[in-house]
Amino acid sequence: MIRFFIGYCWGAAGSRWLARLLNSSEDILCLHSPILPRFDHNIYDDSVEILRWFFHRRHAYPIVGFTHAIPLEWHKRISQEFGYRLRCFALTRHPIPRIQSAYELNKRQKHLREHDPFWQEAMKGPYEELTSITREEFSRDFTALGFYKACKLVNSIQEEIHSRLPIFKLEDLVSSEMTANKLAEYISEGTVELGAPAIKKLKNITVGSHAARKRTAEEIYIGWSPEFKQAYHSLVRPESFGFYDELGYEFPHDVEHER
Repeated sequence: MIRFFIGYCWGAAGSRWLARLLNSSEDILCLHSPILPRFDHNIYDDSVEILRWFFHRRHAYPIVGFTHAIPLEWHKRISQEFGYRLRCFALTRHPIPRIQSAYELNKRQKHLREHDPFWQEAMKGPYEELTSITREEFSRDFTALGFYKACKLVNSIQEEIHSRLPIFKLEDLVSSEMTANKLAEYISEGTVELGAPAIKKLKNITVGSHAARKRTAEEIYIGWSPEFKQAYHSLVRPESFGFYDELGYEFPHDVEHER
């Protein structure tokens, strides 16, 4: 019997890295961002049609799933459709390096996105909210808007906590063989354990490839402009900081003070 899984997350959480890790097992087939051009992936019926096609076809793998591009707000409807064979979880990451990673990605893809109507609209909301909260004018540069959008999106931690799904921290998956195996056992209902080849790949896969080099949250935060720091403190909600604290994430001392 084939089992299905979905790892819910938004961008720059490490979902591509996680897909590569899971694919190192001979028993798991994991797709990252199942995006096909003919489908509108903001529409439930279109995305679920892909899930139906993928989950209900014959596979050589007993465990198949996705690690990105399926919105968490669809979880209840998806669970009702696919039933007990579906295992779901949320993937999270420290918000400061996550924001930086998403920002770097937007900088790289500026030439592709800045004239795209979808991205123009997506960037408009965070800018208007930020201006309303602070009553100040912020940069309308596309990459800066990408930073503002990333700040706002880390509030998704609230939906992840309230979903009551298992939450796996990227940092624990990277550093702990036990946590990586805990995830594999969860999505396979105890039938799959990551072996030595998978663990070796775990140690060698680069994490945070959107960023130029690996830095601590404090190093990243110190390097932000005053405008970016203000956006961060204005758009990330206090409740979100509280949930990140509960998950064990630590913040630079000045961040604690300014909060």
